[in-house]
Amino acid sequence: MAKTPTAQKLDEIQASLALLLKPLGFKKGGRTFRRSFEPGVVQLINLQMSQWGGRFTVNLSVFIEEAFTAYFSQPAPKTIPEYAGQIATRLGHLLGRGDFWWELDETFTIILDDLTPALMQNGIDFLDQFKTRDAIIASHISAADCRHHDLSKSKFIHHRARLDVAIILAKRGEMDEATRLFKEHLALTSTTKASQLENICTLAQNLGLGDLKT
Repeated sequence: MAKTPTAQKLDEIQASLALLLKPLGFKKGGRTFRRSFEPGVVQLINLQMSQWGGRFTVNLSVFIEEAFTAYFSQPAPKTIPEYAGQIATRLGHLLGRGDFWWELDETFTIILDDLTPALMQNGIDFLDQFKTRDAIIASHISAADCRHHDLSKSKFIHHRARLDVAIILAKRGEMDEATRLFKEHLALTSTTKASQLENICTLAQNLGLGDLKT
């Protein structure tokens, strides 16, 4: 099936971005660019076309293998999809534009003149906070808390940040700190449904953290 003119234009935009992202270690697959600085941590940039066509948005995420495995009780997929990331936002939120979509009826030059500096500065700066597990431990919780208090800047709310970090720590054998973060998460989400609370407690037990209810 022949591609639509808007899909062809997005192909051209992606090809232009690829020239800039390849030197930074990104590899293109489908509509997604991926890079990794250590096994099991994958950074993703995804160009998402609207289901109605005519516009697209840019998704950014970071996949943490042990967190995915702990949450879903299954191994990581061979090719990581953007939506599987534990740390996620859209480029528009980082720009203070909310859920922003670029219109494909604009000229190629107008789109790239706006998109390229935004991605290469704001987008890459965001991902650079989370290159490794050590960086995620250092930055994930504070970054999530900051954006939770300023929803105009990002949908990157993820109150699960403490759980993501706790899982990394538990896999490293740092059980006391992992347990503390689980309990802190529960204290901050006191309105959690009983079924969700039970899932969190089960997750802690599966990680060897014991019974959080005691």
